[in-house]
Amino acid sequence: MGGVNSAPAKGKTAVAAHLTAAERSGTLDLSDQDLKASSQVWDKISSQGLSALLITLDISGNTLKYLPWEILQMTQLGVLHASRCNIQRTYDMSPMPQLTTLNIDNNDLEADCLDALPGQLRRLNLCNNHFQSVPHAGLSVLLELTELNLSGNRLETTEGLGVLVSLVDLNLDNNRLQGLCADLHLCVQLKHLSLRSNRLRGDLPTEAASASASGGDDIEGEGEGERGQAVPHQILTGTLLSDLALHGNPQLSSVTVSSWRGINVFLERRRRAQRGSRSPSLGGGGGGDSPSCGVAGDEMNLFGGMT
Repeated sequence: MGGVNSAPAKGKTAVAAHLTAAERSGTLDLSDQDLKASSQVWDKISSQGLSALLITLDISGNTLKYLPWEILQMTQLGVLHASRCNIQRTYDMSPMPQLTTLNIDNNDLEADCLDALPGQLRRLNLCNNHFQSVPHAGLSVLLELTELNLSGNRLETTEGLGVLVSLVDLNLDNNRLQGLCADLHLCVQLKHLSLRSNRLRGDLPTEAASASASGGDDIEGEGEGERGQAVPHQILTGTLLSDLALHGNPQLSSVTVSSWRGINVFLERRRRAQRGSRSPSLGGGGGGDSPSCGVAGDEMNLFGGMT
């Protein structure tokens, strides 16, 4: 009997066994099976009637380069794992009526290669791809999306994320961001925002400052200090944000962040959330939610190792 860390069984016999098991469970694990998008297994899924039965499918670790079109016929599929598949482009997946979770991380996608996604999608993992900008075509209709992971890309702007009006958790770690676009304040449900290891600056260049200030509320009357704020005050004050990670931005100092307009509003909201998480009876402000971006209790830990 193999140990818990044993490599998965491979080959036609293993795949056949997985297909048989999926007929009973609705879950099919085809990860790390050396499959291609042209492999015969996709035809077998259709011929065995699994297209209408599968609820969860894992095809991670196969050299597919693109998603097999047969996946679009899986009308009951709710969860799709397609990590580490060298995927370079996706098809229009909007006709998939039940898909709510899509993990398509650690692939080779660029912004113009992510086609439309199902509007009911709730959780989307796009980390460790090659996005330099927000993939608008893929995200524009995701009005029910609550969790988005875009960490480990090459993002230089967040313009366009404001359309994700149900977003609660947003991970933007390990990108090339100098600041956020103010349209993110339209994500009024946003609670958890992670910006670790970017290039956030306390004093943005003119072009970046203008982009940061655009897309939000009328900013008439704001001073230059406000326009150079890496996290615009609209985001700090106009959302439910209670969890913010800024570690690993060497050009951002705690002194600068402490002077941001709206930072005191955010810190007070975070204190209320932390009190609520320690004592559910206090309630209010969604305080029972556990942080997902690693902000510690002491408010100065917001700034991590910054000087």
